[in-house]
Amino acid sequence: MVPASSAQKIAATAPIDPPQMTEFTIYVELPLLGIMRRLSSGVFHCKLNDLYERGLIARESVCAAIRLADNRRRQLR
Repeated sequence: MVPASSAQKIAATAPIDPPQMTEFTIYVELPLLGIMRRLSSGVFHCKLNDLYERGLIARESVCAAIRLADNRRRQLR
């Protein structure tokens, strides 16, 4: 059995599953490189999870980015 504090820590750092939606493409500006990069929805979610797991962005930011991408995808339909 896992202690409660360990279980909370595991739940807080678990990867965030992408919502069940159709595939999409997003363009991300990389200012330091001076280019735009095209990411598929799968790559987009992997990148967000990678940044989250390395502690570079907060869980709330990941969820907000996923919601924003989903909202924009719906608007383009």
